[in-house]
Amino acid sequence: MNLNKNGLFSNPLTSWRLILQFSILLLLAACGKQHPPSIDLVISTADGRSIEVYPRLAVTAAEKRKGLYDDDAINPFEGMLFIYGSDKHLTYRMRGSRNDLSVDKCRFALQMAYNWYRENEVSVGDKALIPPEIRKLKPLF
Repeated sequence: MNLNKNGLFSNPLTSWRLILQFSILLLLAACGKQHPPSIDLVISTADGRSIEVYPRLAVTAAEKRKGLYDDDAINPFEGMLFIYGSDKHLTYRMRGSRNDLSVDKCRFALQMAYNWYRENEVSVGDKALIPPEIRKLKPLF
């Protein structure tokens, strides 16, 4: 690989090969472990506390199927917000668990790390304040 007096490769084909190789590396890096986008969400508790969480959005069937499974990089206030098109009776099966989780009618389900709800004293009756732009999202199947 010889450089000319302008600091460029004397063979244009060599320059294009390097640009192509660099572009492929960038694409491969971008295609690594991708996470869905996240939002700021506030949980308002019955005792007047506000807890801010940062869930990723699960809009597609693949995102919903995977959830947070096999994600070892989750921070304590991260989670996943599952978005459904209308109120549904939901049943969740957690891998490695013999018990299904039942959720009564809902359009959204918030998955947080194990014991997060207990440790942060969030319980039935507390409300997640879903931003209007998220309420408008339709699930992608």
